[in-house]
Amino acid sequence: MMAKGDTTRVSCSLRGTLLLVSGLHIGCAPGARGSENGAAITRFVRDHQGRPFIPGSTLRGAIRFQCERGIRAWSSDSGGSIWTCDPIGSPGKSGERARIPCSLIKAAPCSVCGLFGSKRNTSRLWIRDLNLSDPWSESLSQIRSTLGISRSKRIGIDSSARQVEMIPAGLKFSFEVLVSEPEDWELGLLFWAMDEIGGGICRLGGGRRLGLGHVALSMDRLEVLGVGSNLKPRTEVYLPKIEARKPKEEASEDVSTKLGIRKPSTDDMSAVVHYCLRMIESEGAKADAGEIGKTLAEHFGLTKKKRQELGLPEKVSGILDTLVADNVLQKTHLGRYGISPGYTPHIDGGVGEESVASKELGRLTIDEFAANCKNALIGLVFPDVEEDSNA
Repeated sequence: MMAKGDTTRVSCSLRGTLLLVSGLHIGCAPGARGSENGAAITRFVRDHQGRPFIPGSTLRGAIRFQCERGIRAWSSDSGGSIWTCDPIGSPGKSGERARIPCSLIKAAPCSVCGLFGSKRNTSRLWIRDLNLSDPWSESLSQIRSTLGISRSKRIGIDSSARQVEMIPAGLKFSFEVLVSEPEDWELGLLFWAMDEIGGGICRLGGGRRLGLGHVALSMDRLEVLGVGSNLKPRTEVYLPKIEARKPKEEASEDVSTKLGIRKPSTDDMSAVVHYCLRMIESEGAKADAGEIGKTLAEHFGLTKKKRQELGLPEKVSGILDTLVADNVLQKTHLGRYGISPGYTPHIDGGVGEESVASKELGRLTIDEFAANCKNALIGLVFPDVEEDSNA
């Protein structure tokens, strides 16, 4: 995470995937209803191409509701450090600030309105419309019929029958959350709310009494933009933890035993390249950019696409040139590479202090970043509780 002493956090961009665990219904405008067999059908909202999408306001409202619910539950323990107002309250209901909307309070807005906005202040959080990631066909559309029941008479209520269009479980949508000038505890609150939504506590859209609206959220990429004292922008990228495949693990153990060194983590590219050079040397091959790239893809899974996802140069030559500039590698006139005599790599998977490139490429995962933010939230809500690194 960025050190706030020399860097000011400007914005945060979180991209991820929303998976439909159950069916979903988000109705369009009443005037755009269709009909089938004489019965009115509330259609699913569509974009200009006729594909269903989820409005960003739908996910935004669910996240805000969860944030308000959590803070109300914690308010007695937080001692007033974070609090939320009552958006539908009135001064006549109670004199407490938690019972009055922020629009009627002259002081600073509550913790939720300060992030999501109110009538008195602009929002610092935006969610773009969620577009469908999977292929779409109208044959996937389903119609669900509902009927109002009179509990006293135990019969159906006249004119209460209606039909809604829903899309099935299993489809995926891409989402992006943008936050301006976020604090650690605010990001922790967002991560907590998204976890609660994924657990089924809060559902999206209509027809929730029919079992619709259960979704799961997964984070794919997090970018934090900061500006230092010299106005130089700095971006930190956080990605999910990469799970190594079992066959490659077994193969790497055999190679590590042969080389006499442990296989390093991809967070330290200098150690990774050193490992590849040792491997190429043991096989008697030429240590050029092509052979190193082949070894990176075969033993570390660092294909061109994976290097792009990790924020690395797509071309292996770009990685090697960076290490040469940092005096980690040396390059001969024949295009061969070798470790510089003055550099001692760390092959235990850690990030060596000698390598400037390893400092830049070493990063936390999204889960680790989220855990740190949640700990900052816990420190505000429960100041007497010790931080849990596995929060």
